Amino acid sequence: TMWEDLENLPAIKTVRAPQPSKISRELKPFQLEGLSWMQAMEKTEWGGGLLGDEMGMGKTIQAVPLIMSDHPAKNPSLVLIPPVALMQWQQEIGDYTDGTLKTFVFHGTNKNTKGMSVRELKKYDVILMSYNSLESMFRHQEKGFKRKDELHFQKSVIHQIHFHRVILDEAHNIILLTCL
Repeated sequence: TMWEDLENLPAIKTVRAPQPSKISRELKPFQLEGLSWMQAMEKTEWGGGLLGDEMGMGKTIQAVPLIMSDHPAKNPSLVLIPPVALMQWQQEIGDYTDGTLKTFVFHGTNKNTKGMSVRELKKYDVILMSYNSLESMFRHQEKGFKRKDELHFQKSVIHQIHFHRVILDEAHNIILLTCL
């Protein structure tokens, strides 16, 4: 089972990653250890992990160098965030990378999302999106929506992309739904 497999994984040693040269702010020692741990977790069969640091410890600043660690990637990274933090993430990515990473906020308040194609989205390094927006797009694609008493289906451009990396900020927002 998954839990047994996880228990049997060898422990990842605490190692401090070198300060990333493409990050404009100096990371604290524990943030460099977090970056090293995340890079090591991506090499496991699970392809990632859950960084559960306390609030204010700099999880965002640890995630940004992770994204930069293999930049440029073939496909963009997706960062799922509560709506209140969308602009904060965009600002911090810009600040920490001196604008190297090209970001796009995929949210209903951004008029540029209308009619955005997969090809256009893949030009970005990072797509920032709220959990609710992702769920809504999936529901419109899979279950449809009513308009003028007709059921319409709308293909989700987000769900057509094979993302290089998916980062879940405030991952407790993930809920499991059972489709009947």
